[in-house]
Amino acid sequence: MRWKHGIPAGYAISGEPPGPGVVELGNPENGCLLQLTRATLPAAVGDDRTATEEALDLSIRMLDGEEIDRRDARLTTSTGRMAAREVVVRSAVGAQAADLRMVLRSAAADHALVGLVHICPVGSVDEAVWATFVDSATLHGATATEY
Repeated sequence: MRWKHGIPAGYAISGEPPGPGVVELGNPENGCLLQLTRATLPAAVGDDRTATEEALDLSIRMLDGEEIDRRDARLTTSTGRMAAREVVVRSAVGAQAADLRMVLRSAAADHALVGLVHICPVGSVDEAVWATFVDSATLHGATATEY
């Protein structure tokens, strides 16, 4: 599976992504980052919705973050829309407080955990950029749709 994405105005692709399976775009003007992630899952991860919720919970714990909101979301795939979950988190990234948005989906059929992430200094999230990024990023090679 792979992501196809545009580059929002003011953003550029990072030459040094934070890890394997991550594409990162940064905006030097506002300090925001957008990430497209993809990780391989073992064959037996169980129910997709439960695995997705567990991945969100783990992410929040790893960030030592405060969950602000959690809701149903959708990711775009080359074959249609894929059910996912979105979480809004406030955390500290390094010495700076940050607002994060994550849309994740665990897909056992595809042996993958995929997601989109938006990280900005507190108060500087551009909801229009985030919404456009989520709507325009397309995941190719996915077979999962609903939970």
